[in-house]
Amino acid sequence: MEWYGNGSYETVLIPKVSFYFEGGVELEVDVKGIMLADDVKTVCLAFTAADDGDGAILGNLMQRTVQVVQDVEGRRVGFGPGTCA
Repeated sequence: MEWYGNGSYETVLIPKVSFYFEGGVELEVDVKGIMLADDVKTVCLAFTAADDGDGAILGNLMQRTVQVVQDVEGRRVGFGPGTCA
């Protein structure tokens, strides 16, 4: 994704960000879930490490374009394309 702003950079390239899970499952985060922009000069990374380093939270920004499917009996979670309407 390219982003054009009024700051000292004309173009900002945001890399692909994915989470990899056991069983070969990849969850690619939509570019809108990687960076959070308050305005052109205030842009933050939309996620961080957990305090104890023992886990992670996939927040609502990352899940905006993801359908999460739970197989409780099979103890599995899957991801597919979806939207938050």
